[in-house]
Amino acid sequence: MGETQEIEQLKTLLELYKIGKDVKRKIIGILDKKKYGFVPNTTEANSLQRINESPIFCRLKECAGNHWSLNLVKVGIYIMELNDEDERILVREIRDRIHKQHGPKGMKILNLGSTGVILDVIEYLDDLKTRKGYGEEHIASEFDRILENWEQISIFVRSEHDENALYDEILTHMYRKIHIFFVFAYGTACKVAMTTIAEMNNEGMITERYGYLFWVKPGKDRAGKIKYTWEFELCT
Repeated sequence: MGETQEIEQLKTLLELYKIGKDVKRKIIGILDKKKYGFVPNTTEANSLQRINESPIFCRLKECAGNHWSLNLVKVGIYIMELNDEDERILVREIRDRIHKQHGPKGMKILNLGSTGVILDVIEYLDDLKTRKGYGEEHIASEFDRILENWEQISIFVRSEHDENALYDEILTHMYRKIHIFFVFAYGTACKVAMTTIAEMNNEGMITERYGYLFWVKPGKDRAGKIKYTWEFELCT
């Protein structure tokens, strides 16, 4: 049984036994701090529960099972929503709490969610399940590998990014035969990324030269800001 299931069972037991409300509240607060890294207030708890029941998060649970990182990923997605709503002070407070409780490893997972990378990773894991028929254990192992190396497999394009520098950065990832990596661009940075990747594709550098397939996914954040994600996967 995973830690998440144990915590939920403990909470259920608290509801069954006649324990004073104040004591019960303190115990649940301790459990939540262990679960999330902080004790959520009512609004935060409702948001985390909504994320837990969302289709995209359910897909992650279906693919990777009761993975050890799920609660931190959930908090990361919550922070992504807060970023879209420009709740910078609350974001900073939660990030500080997570850092104190879980350290650099926890922050790495938190960033995976807060930057929106996790949404693309979930789609990739779901594709492994539906297209390649991978089982839960195999997918969980792949998820571990992504979590461990996500900083090395993610390229965030800035509006001031030089096209030649971005070209070389993508080329380096392909030269190193990284199995999967992502390129993210927001707002005005999208033009820089689109122009660079189109040039590489026209030159035959992506598929013909280095053997990668790539997909582009356009979208918008809650504030209506345009964003693009490119997923590069090495053909095997």
